[in-house]
Amino acid sequence: MPRVRNTEGLGVVTDHDQPASLRIGWATSDADILGCLPCLRELIPRLPDDGNDFVARVNRMQQSGYRLMAVWSGDIIVACALYRVIEDLIRGRYLHIDELVTTRGLRSNGIGSRLLDALIKEARHRQCRAVRLECAVRNRRAHHFYFREGLRVTGLRFAAVLERDPGGK
Repeated sequence: MPRVRNTEGLGVVTDHDQPASLRIGWATSDADILGCLPCLRELIPRLPDDGNDFVARVNRMQQSGYRLMAVWSGDIIVACALYRVIEDLIRGRYLHIDELVTTRGLRSNGIGSRLLDALIKEARHRQCRAVRLECAVRNRRAHHFYFREGLRVTGLRFAAVLERDPGGK
């Protein structure tokens, strides 16, 4: 069974309207990280098929400050978010969400909202001034979700693609 670690301040989420008792915590063990792969693959289909490669990649990212928060329904991870705390000269200290996804069949049941609430609590705990994220222009469902949750558009992101990365590395 995956372990939920360091959940102090996040609370245990339970709701009778949702599929089962839900738990929110950090995915830190290799088994927990691997358990996030099916959920993340729904958002990023090009993730590696090799679970060991995925776990190694996330472990490397965690060494540079990334954290992986997950929502468990029983033993299954049904939502997760990859995030990091950043500080820069313009925005100060903020929690940046790189990925946030709920399993397709469970969307619009409040799970993503609970996960976002836990991330906001984490940002406050880590003395951040804001929570920020990017969302693909074509992902209108996510836009609706973030607007409904009270987030607002504060800028545009621009990118120069330097090379194609077919392996997602």
